[in-house]
Amino acid sequence: MTAAEELRRLLDERGTHWWAGEDEQETLWESNGLTWEYSNNENGDAWLGFLGACEQDITPEQAVAATLERERTCTMLRLTDYTCQYMHRYACSECGEFNEQPTVMGESEPPRYCPNCGARVVEVGE
Repeated sequence: MTAAEELRRLLDERGTHWWAGEDEQETLWESNGLTWEYSNNENGDAWLGFLGACEQDITPEQAVAATLERERTCTMLRLTDYTCQYMHRYACSECGEFNEQPTVMGESEPPRYCPNCGARVVEVGE
């Protein structure tokens, strides 16, 4: 997986809209009122910049942490009163939004990040 693909996967996990830049290795997204750009060229040189400023030699994880991480966390509460044979319903403890996850043999995998507010799931409860 390329650095651009990894960054885009991380942004997708957090529900952050991104778009490709002028070449395949450029990724742009908006956060905190700024448009951020991350690029990793064929030589392995990576940089993150906004409004003409940039940081050299950073990883995709560092780019996400620098622009999006506020270490918001949540508990995904599995709603036991929701009776659907093929889905489990979870509610985010931070924003209250619901998320449905498909079941396999009666079990489901809760999301790692809330698809609504982007908080990282640190606990699953009922």
